[in-house]
Amino acid sequence: MGTVLGFAARDLEDVCAKLHSRNDDELIAAVPLDAELTYSLIRECWLLDFVAHFLTELFPHDTPTPHLPSLKEAASRAYKKSLAPHHSSFVRFAVSAALLLLPSRESFLLTLAGGKKGLATLPADLARFVQDVKAVKTQLEAVLEK
Repeated sequence: MGTVLGFAARDLEDVCAKLHSRNDDELIAAVPLDAELTYSLIRECWLLDFVAHFLTELFPHDTPTPHLPSLKEAASRAYKKSLAPHHSSFVRFAVSAALLLLPSRESFLLTLAGGKKGLATLPADLARFVQDVKAVKTQLEAVLEK
């Protein structure tokens, strides 16, 4: 998952650099005319949607005694909800194969938390992060609507 998230992070950094190079008026004026930037923003919305679904799947709060899914289960469900509808069958097959290479849930969470000390606050930290991700996605969608 690190390689995929690394690619996504670099892609998001590139789009952010493009956005920072323009002021708000230029950006709003350019989005409908600049197909490359518009498509990049759309892809970033898809990515943010996946991240929000993935982290929500990782720590489900909708049942009294939630089943904690494996990393593969969480990633697979999030992918089906967010990115799969936008991908070709070839890409969906490649993602299915890549999901088999994911580490264990425990290993991933330890890495994400920065060690055992961070595990206690990780669910709350990620819930706040999901809210931030959704807010950024909403802002990007507002830019795309103009």
